[in-house]
Amino acid sequence: MNDRTPSTNHPVSTPSSGVRIILALLLLILFFPYESAAPIYGFFPGMSKLLEGADAVVVADIVEESGKNYFGGGDDFKIRIRKVLKGEAEEGRTYSAYLRDLGFHITQTNRCPSLFPEGLRRGVTGVFFLKKSDPAQPKVEFRNENCEGDAFSISPNPDLKKLPGLKSREAVELLLKDGSAHYGERFPDYKAAVSSMLTSP
Repeated sequence: MNDRTPSTNHPVSTPSSGVRIILALLLLILFFPYESAAPIYGFFPGMSKLLEGADAVVVADIVEESGKNYFGGGDDFKIRIRKVLKGEAEEGRTYSAYLRDLGFHITQTNRCPSLFPEGLRRGVTGVFFLKKSDPAQPKVEFRNENCEGDAFSISPNPDLKKLPGLKSREAVELLLKDGSAHYGERFPDYKAAVSSMLTSP
């Protein structure tokens, strides 16, 4: 008969220790909440569906950024509306918006890393496809549509006088061409992404 005394060098966790760990984690979550926006996003659905899914489509200047840099690459910004292409927003007014630079898949293996070649930052002018924020989370007034193509940079001085009388899609296409003319020579990936958007259903 071989009796052995259990070793005390490697204690086995008891149920009570597991409960203590769970309680500690809950306390951390309660007192040190981690803010993060969902990193999951959709591929470009085509221009028609992108327009259909947006509550507002606007030409706007980014006038302020919070610097929070949420998990997933987004941030809270203040945007000043220069032109409303669709939806309810007031031109000249500044709104808070959560935005992300999602890039764009030109093909399955060729990806444009950014539709904001000079960065999604203060001082940039862009076209933004926005959703109204959930009233239960009133941190910002708008959020990005959360799919590729839902925001893109254009020249800082677009000719907005050409937009009145145009349908939303026609206006967006004109602004895509503006962006391509401004950035295309220096950023061929951006130009290719714009071309893909222009030829989409």
